[in-house]
Amino acid sequence: MRKNIILLLIGALVVFSVFGCSNSSADNAPAENTVVEASTEVVEVVESGLVGLGESPILVTSFGQSADVAMLKALFAKTGIEITYDPVVTSEAISDYKTIVIAAGASTKGLGAAGIKPEEELERAQLIVDFAIANDIKIVVAHLGGGSRRGDLSDQFIDIAVSEASGLIVVAEGNEDGYFNTVSEDKSIPLAVVETISSVVTPLEEAFK
Repeated sequence: MRKNIILLLIGALVVFSVFGCSNSSADNAPAENTVVEASTEVVEVVESGLVGLGESPILVTSFGQSADVAMLKALFAKTGIEITYDPVVTSEAISDYKTIVIAAGASTKGLGAAGIKPEEELERAQLIVDFAIANDIKIVVAHLGGGSRRGDLSDQFIDIAVSEASGLIVVAEGNEDGYFNTVSEDKSIPLAVVETISSVVTPLEEAFK
């Protein structure tokens, strides 16, 4: 009797072990249609039309004097692409450049630190765009700051920047209202939307390689 009970217990343990391992493997197996997020981002960038868009020499500047322009400079450094960095450049000083990359988005603190009034910065931004268009200088707009770089003041700078842009690079959090998609569609401007600031490196490399 005792021998039969032991055999039954051993059999039950074997069955449990087999089905337990099987279920564990099924739970850990990737879904058949799993998409790797990084790959999706690269596809979006390639299909955006940004590839080979930019030309050197390249100037990086700010419309709105936010810290985003410093982040943009750091992202370019990761790509190894040579740039000139001048957050407060005037329209008179941009004639030697083929492409201007603009970090668009306002910071009242940044404007104050630079000693620039919002209306003065708006005027500078418009003069730069006007000069760029008159002299066949391409404009690429980078919006990195998410929702904190949207709103009444920031959107004034963004509107000026995108008005004559040749390309848009946007971190998704700043595009929750679909503003940049609308601009892209209405003006036929290539657009790359990425999920994180660090991912901006990819469209920068595609645009300026």
